[in-house]
Amino acid sequence: MIHVALFMRLTFIVSVIKLVRVGLNIHGAIVMGKPRSGLTAKQRYFARCVAVGPKDGDGEGMDYSSAYREASDAEKMSNNAVWTESSLLAQNPAVTQRIETLRHQKDRAEATSLLADKQKVLNQLRTF
Repeated sequence: MIHVALFMRLTFIVSVIKLVRVGLNIHGAIVMGKPRSGLTAKQRYFARCVAVGPKDGDGEGMDYSSAYREASDAEKMSNNAVWTESSLLAQNPAVTQRIETLRHQKDRAEATSLLADKQKVLNQLRTF
């Protein structure tokens, strides 16, 4: 009986250690500031700037260096350092995936808007 209880306790401890290593506590909450996506707030903002621009997604995306300057404290960094760091950040698979997801969402929203506009024009033409 003691062996079973000890085994169950050790299994629980190992499970908690595994969760903490991936950034979650036993309730699935975020630990150390990283959300479940695995990206920090600055990485998410960098991806947003690259994909859709910094404001409300209504503009064009930015180049990597400009997005890095927007998302990070890069005032004191040289242009070469910004270029290097932004390139490395853009090569992160999770960041790349986020950029592609945001671009896809933007394209989809634009297509939906165009279809809605087309439908409005057709409805107005039918009333003539």
